[in-house]
Amino acid sequence: MTTWLIGFAVSGALGATAYALRTLDLRGVVAGVLVGTAAYGGFGIGGFGLLALFFVIGSGASKWGRRVKAAQGVAQSNRGRRTVRHVLANGFVPAICAVGATVFPEHHPMLAAGFAGSLAAATSDTFSSEVGQVVGGTPRLIVSWKPVSIGENGGVTVAGLTAGVIAACAIGIAGSWFGVAGIWWGVAVAGVVGNLADSVFGATLERRGVLNNAGVNLLCAATGGVAAATICAAFPASG
Repeated sequence: MTTWLIGFAVSGALGATAYALRTLDLRGVVAGVLVGTAAYGGFGIGGFGLLALFFVIGSGASKWGRRVKAAQGVAQSNRGRRTVRHVLANGFVPAICAVGATVFPEHHPMLAAGFAGSLAAATSDTFSSEVGQVVGGTPRLIVSWKPVSIGENGGVTVAGLTAGVIAACAIGIAGSWFGVAGIWWGVAVAGVVGNLADSVFGATLERRGVLNNAGVNLLCAATGGVAAATICAAFPASG
């Protein structure tokens, strides 16, 4: 119980800071505190640190090049301030993994990998989108490689994909360093897999109106989590 209270306190402090910096709106703060508390409760300070890293660098990527994105009509609304929809789309899967690790401690390594993999996927997707929109040039639809307009669902660029790979590796290395998931490359691979899946889902389900962006992001995180957990199961000595 003490761990969860500490998690609530540090999550509240980070949420208050994010609100003061206009990075999260009020409902986003509430959702973020719940996700952060779960991360700390399930995986300790390392899990919370990995979640905080995703939030900080993801928010930075969203704000980077904002004038260019605004001129292209693809900048995030509300000046990049994230809402409860953004928090839950990216944070629901990590939170479930964290709670699961508490309820089912015998599956802790696999759930820890899933936690890190889902964050790697979300980070990879964020960096691919934000960097690609600023410096990527003309994107191409991932399922056909036909040129599409900037910001089009399912569109990818070489620069964006490269940034996504780097971001996934960063989360994988950080996850290992924080003691969350030992197999850093597995987390990185899972992050890239989730990112690519996000583009495929965007090019198919989102373009057809089956899912909205939040739903696609949720599937992205879930795909990354499942991929990382699968790699952990295949390489148990390293996970």
